[in-house]
Amino acid sequence: MGCNFSINEKDVESCVSYFRNGEMKLTLPDFSDYTQLRVFWRYSGDDSSIVKLFFVMNHLKNQYADKDVILTIPYLPFSRMDRVHSTATEVFTLRYFADLINSFKCKKVVTYEVHS
Repeated sequence: MGCNFSINEKDVESCVSYFRNGEMKLTLPDFSDYTQLRVFWRYSGDDSSIVKLFFVMNHLKNQYADKDVILTIPYLPFSRMDRVHSTATEVFTLRYFADLINSFKCKKVVTYEVHS
């Protein structure tokens, strides 16, 4: 795929505009006619893309609860933090990112490159 974020091969980046204060506004196409939503999201190294993923996936979960959502993430962010050595001081970022992904209630999550 050529883009970093798509739903059924429709580019999500083209659905983003910004208010004057810099906050994003997302206006997605209508996916009512689809039986399945195939979401492709590639982490770009910019953590604001995680916020965009959060907004879009929650929108899909709320608007299309009757549809199967398959989320593909080629590289799983924060996977280098696969364990903590000090629970008092180290933030277990992988666990919390996995909790976020699980909150989307996807039928399936696919990832290709997991560090371990």
